[in-house]
Amino acid sequence: MIQNIRDLGGIRTGKGGMIKHGCLVRSANLAQAEAQDLEGIATVIDLRTAGEREEKPDRICGRQYLALPVFEEITAGMNLRKMYTARILLTGNILKRRGMPWETII
Repeated sequence: MIQNIRDLGGIRTGKGGMIKHGCLVRSANLAQAEAQDLEGIATVIDLRTAGEREEKPDRICGRQYLALPVFEEITAGMNLRKMYTARILLTGNILKRRGMPWETII
């Protein structure tokens, strides 16, 4: 069972667009996930630190998996708003480098 799952659709982007419903969801870790919990999910982007991933590895059930442990690496000394913005920008850049256009969810 996945805990604390939310659809991020409807959130406005910095460039005036809007995230499409059903294209970007966030949740707690997926250590307890079962295959049926992940139906409709194509890619898992894990923002946890290496230690958090080792302690409770995600069950991704064959989905594409990207580990992007950005929290401690780039956010030291930032306030919450700056941390959130930095994570979104970094995630978008990494997705583009991997050939997964960020615009597909907007």
